[in-house]
Amino acid sequence: MNRLPACPGCGRAEDRHPEIVLREDGIDLVRCAALGCRLVYSNPAPTDGELADHYDEAYDDNDVGSYESSRARAFGQYVALMERLLAPGARTLDVGACFGTFVGLARAAGFDTRGIDISAPAVATAQAAGLPVEHGNLDDLADSIEGGETAPFAAVHLWDFLEHMPRPLPTLRSARRVLAEDGLLLCAVPDFRFQRVKVAAGRAWERASGRTTGLTTVIPRVHLIHYTPASLRATMRRAGLEPVLIRPGTQNLPKRKERHRLLKTVAKAAVRRAAELVFHATGEVVGQEIVCVARPIASSPIVEGA
Repeated sequence: MNRLPACPGCGRAEDRHPEIVLREDGIDLVRCAALGCRLVYSNPAPTDGELADHYDEAYDDNDVGSYESSRARAFGQYVALMERLLAPGARTLDVGACFGTFVGLARAAGFDTRGIDISAPAVATAQAAGLPVEHGNLDDLADSIEGGETAPFAAVHLWDFLEHMPRPLPTLRSARRVLAEDGLLLCAVPDFRFQRVKVAAGRAWERASGRTTGLTTVIPRVHLIHYTPASLRATMRRAGLEPVLIRPGTQNLPKRKERHRLLKTVAKAAVRRAAELVFHATGEVVGQEIVCVARPIASSPIVEGA
C-alpha cells in the first residue's frame, strides 16, 4: 500500500490536513479540495502489483456460478441499455470482463462483443467456455488500434470497473483511444452518497440489534475511487469524454450466503423505486449505482494532471 501524495482525479497535492469523509480498515477516504474535482479516493492505495495479485487470487477459485448470480440483475439492465443505444451487431469491448459472463450475455443479444481482463485465471475460465476474452490491458489494445492492427469499437463498457482503478484518468484516456469517433463509453460505478448512507444505517442497525448486517463497508481496499455524479462527470471531461446520460442503476446483489434475504430484498427494492421517482421528478441521480454514457469530445485536448 502506498500513500498517495495527490488526487488521482486532478493531480492537486493532498492538503496537510485533508478532508477525511470516512475511515475504514486503516484507510482514509479523502475528498479532493479542488472545487472542480471533489473526488473521494482511498488513501493509502494498493500498488499495481498488489492489485494484480488480488485479482488473480480473487478469481482463482473459478466460482462462476456465484459470480453470475450476484450480477444477473445489473448485467440484464446493462444489456437493455446497449440495445437502446447501439445498432444491432455493434462491435463492443467489455473491460474487466472476468469470467466473460457479460460478454456471453451481450453476444447472445446480438452484439459482437469481446472482453479483456488482467486476471489470468479469470481469462482462462472464460476462454475454456469458448468466450472471446483476452488477457491484457487497455493500453496495449489502444496501441494496436492506433497502429491499424485492430479496428476501433462502437462502444466500450466499464461495468463495475472504474471504481477499482487507482488512477482513473489513464484508464479513461485509453478507453477513449479504442473508441470509434462516434463511439460510446458506458460505465457503472457505486454512488458514494448512497454508500455513506448505507454504512451509517448499517452501523446504527448493528449497534441497536447486535446483529451483523453486511452493510457497513465501502470495501476501501478494493473500491479505490468513490464517485458522485458530479465527480464522475468532472473526471470524464478531464479525460476528453462528455457525459450525455447519467442516471441511477441497480448495483450487484450480495452473495446469497451474506444476506438476510427478506430484509435486504425489500430494502433494496424500496431504494431502487425511490431513486427512480427522484430521477424522474428532478433529474437528479440518486441510487445504489451511477450509470453513465459518454462520447469522445471532438478534437478535445486531454487535460493532464494525474
